[in-house]
Amino acid sequence: MTDDIVDTPPTPPPIILPRNWPSNLTFASEYVISPDLGIEALPPVSPDQQLKHKFPTLHPKPYAAPLAQIAQIIDPKHPAYTQSGLFSLRDIRCNTHIVDYIGLVISADSEVVQVSDYVLDFGGGGTGCSILAEDGVTEIRLAVDGQTIGNEGRMVNDARGVPCNAFEQFDRRSKKAVKKQQNPEFAHFSSKSKPNVEFRSYVSSKNGEMRMGLFCCSTSGIRAGQELLISYGKGYWLSRGVDLEEMYQ
Repeated sequence: MTDDIVDTPPTPPPIILPRNWPSNLTFASEYVISPDLGIEALPPVSPDQQLKHKFPTLHPKPYAAPLAQIAQIIDPKHPAYTQSGLFSLRDIRCNTHIVDYIGLVISADSEVVQVSDYVLDFGGGGTGCSILAEDGVTEIRLAVDGQTIGNEGRMVNDARGVPCNAFEQFDRRSKKAVKKQQNPEFAHFSSKSKPNVEFRSYVSSKNGEMRMGLFCCSTSGIRAGQELLISYGKGYWLSRGVDLEEMYQ
C-alpha cells in the first residue's frame, strides 16, 4: 500500500524590504484587497476600456530599486525635514516607469479616504477601476490607501515649498533661464522645485488588472540624486487648512 501524495503549493519567496523602509509600516509588493469589498482580486481591465483611455500594458514594478531609494530629508528648509523621501539612484528619462503605488484597495467612498494622507484614486478621476456591488448594478469606485501598508510609492513628497534640487529643471546656461531669473515675478518661484513625477494608470501584463504607477514627467528627465516630487493638488492642502502662499515663503 502506498502513501497518498499531497501536492502542496511552493512556498512563496520572502518579501525583501527596500533599504531604509520604516519599521512601523508593512511593506507589500502586491495590492491588498480590503475584506469589505467582497472580492479576492482586482477585475481585469476590458479591452474596450483600455482602448478608450489609452492605458499602456506594462510589467508591474513593486520595487523602486534600481531607479530610486528611500532616504531621510536633511535640508532644514524642506517641508518634510527629518522625514523620508524618494530619491533617484541614476538618471531617469522622461516617461520612465519608476515604481507602482501599492497599498490597501478600498472603496473610494470609504471613511478612510477622509482621514488618510495616502489615498490615491484608483485609475484617476473615475476613468479607472471599479467593481459592481452585490445588487449587480451599482458601481463601486476603488482607491488605494498607503497609510499603513504599501511600498516606496508612498514616500513621494509634494513639490510645494521644496527648495530646488542641486540640478535645476532648466539649463542655467540658456538665455531663457537667464531671462527668467532676471524676472522679479519669476524669482519668487524659481527657488522652488516643480513636480518631476506623476501617477499614471496602466494595465498589468501579468494578469490584466489595473495598476497605478509613478512615472517621470519632466521633459528634461531626473538626475541621479534628485528627489522625486509630485503634485498632491491644491485640493489636498486646502482640505487640510494649509495656506498655500505660506508654503512658498
